[in-house]
Amino acid sequence: MKIILKYIQEMLDDIENVYDDITRQADEHINQKDIILTFGQSDLLTSFLKHAHEGGENRKAKDFEVIVCETAPLFSGHLAAKLLVEAGIRTRLITDSSVYALMSRVDKVLISSQAIMANGGVIAHSGAYQIALAAKVSKT
Repeated sequence: MKIILKYIQEMLDDIENVYDDITRQADEHINQKDIILTFGQSDLLTSFLKHAHEGGENRKAKDFEVIVCETAPLFSGHLAAKLLVEAGIRTRLITDSSVYALMSRVDKVLISSQAIMANGGVIAHSGAYQIALAAKVSKT
């Protein structure tokens, strides 16, 4: 019984620390002067971008811009934009229909997801697939 409780505790610790493990990688993925398009809102996405923006011990603050899609019909992009502006990150809120017109200026696309499947598929907000297609067409 003790061994099972030990493994359960290890799993709980991994789940609690997953945000920290991911946000620590922000410096590797976000560069100075990047223009990043986001779709959807999540605490992890906000933390990831804040970590890249903030300077810290042995880390230089990065200056980048985030374009946030409204993410209709729930409009969670409005909350995402508000949180990023409060963190001091240059942010623009756009309609979802504007994505294709702006995609040629975008360096990176970050899409919030609900889950990642074993086959690599993603469960995300409605419209995420169209954002991915626009990014693919823009970069080919």
